[in-house]
Amino acid sequence: MYGYIEGQHRRTERAQGRDGIPYFCPPHGELAPGRYVRVAVKDSGRGMDATTLARIFEPFFTTRPTGNGLGLSTVRAIVREHGGRLNVASTPGEGSRFEVWLPGLAAAEFFGPEDVAALPLGRGETILMVADDSARLLRDEEMLAALGYEPVGFTDREAALAACRARPDRFDALLVAHFGPVKASLELAAALHQAAPCLPIVLETKSAEEIGADSLVMAGITDVVRWPMAAEEIAAALDRCLDEIKWTEKSKLAGKLIDGRYHGLALGCFIEGGAAGPKESARIVLEPDGLYSVYVGSSAIGQGLETAFAQIAADALEVTIDRIRGVFHGSTSYVADGYGAYHSRSVVMGGSAMLDAAKNLREAIRAQAAQRLGCQPSEVEIVEGSKAVGPGGKSIALNGLSSEGISAEGAFLNKKHTYTYGAHAAHVAVDAKLGHVELVDYVVVEDCGRIINPLT
Repeated sequence: MYGYIEGQHRRTERAQGRDGIPYFCPPHGELAPGRYVRVAVKDSGRGMDATTLARIFEPFFTTRPTGNGLGLSTVRAIVREHGGRLNVASTPGEGSRFEVWLPGLAAAEFFGPEDVAALPLGRGETILMVADDSARLLRDEEMLAALGYEPVGFTDREAALAACRARPDRFDALLVAHFGPVKASLELAAALHQAAPCLPIVLETKSAEEIGADSLVMAGITDVVRWPMAAEEIAAALDRCLDEIKWTEKSKLAGKLIDGRYHGLALGCFIEGGAAGPKESARIVLEPDGLYSVYVGSSAIGQGLETAFAQIAADALEVTIDRIRGVFHGSTSYVADGYGAYHSRSVVMGGSAMLDAAKNLREAIRAQAAQRLGCQPSEVEIVEGSKAVGPGGKSIALNGLSSEGISAEGAFLNKKHTYTYGAHAAHVAVDAKLGHVELVDYVVVEDCGRIINPLT
């Protein structure tokens, strides 16, 4: 079997050929007209029939005895996240061709009318902006104006605070742009939050790595975007803060007495750090019978970690999930050191440590198999997680490789910060005489990150 990869940059139009068939019509998703980068991968393998081809993107569907069926479904999800689509063609006995189509962007291009129209647009909401660079502030004001907002810019911190304190109801959101050191930006955001506690605040910064989640929460910051500001990010952030919770519509009811009931509107935002240390450890053992035992320091507290960890280990070891004998967690008798329950971070911390352990275990298996096969470890290939194959096709079953089993440890230490964010909005009505409270509406917007299990 042979294979090759080709790359091409082309433009897709809504045109038809002489035979009436569109020049390009991916079977797995339509693409809008525009410029795209196409990456094609072709092989001369056995190919697929129509029944198999129709199911290749289904999670957990596989034709391989050791496959998990998550590879292509994950690829399709990633391609779609980037605005692209997949095109697949296959003929039994001749091979398959996979095409990835991704939007092509030229570095020198600026947003045109069609590009801006595709972004979430404002409806005239007034945005208070503060920045220490007048030229940058002017550029950002023009960007927000093009997105449908009414920006009011300040280069003076005290002037911005005075305007916010004098008429907080004048503004719909606050944007603290790059304002010297990060500490100065956070202090300004906190002062604005104190003056207008109900308004969402967006922080524009070069890097959020050194900003703790607690600092963002204390400053009342709802979202973080990079500096210099990009139109896509600020449009999405403002739209998420204002449109998803219907702030413009519902804020008009705050404090109003309607039919004997006072109406109130409250907004609560949170930012939570994720995948931050201190550390996690894992150990994976190839047992004498050829099954694998997984040990990890992270403790499960009801979030299904045993299943997630078994999926991660099986995928890293390239075996079916039934080859994982068990996942043992939450005790330092299993690993050199463990750090307990990480809650929502457990999959990232413990799973990443397991990936490292799986890599080290495969290296240890190659080293031990090489001694038995009389070759170098680099010449050994682990096939289907069940046997080691050396030069000339000579092989040895893994369940006979060691009477005591083979063990390898791994660890994950992450010094970088990632953040998840969300907003909760409540609309209540309180009876003026009886004090009865009715929850009229409740809206939750939350960033869940990437879902590991596609069936979740």
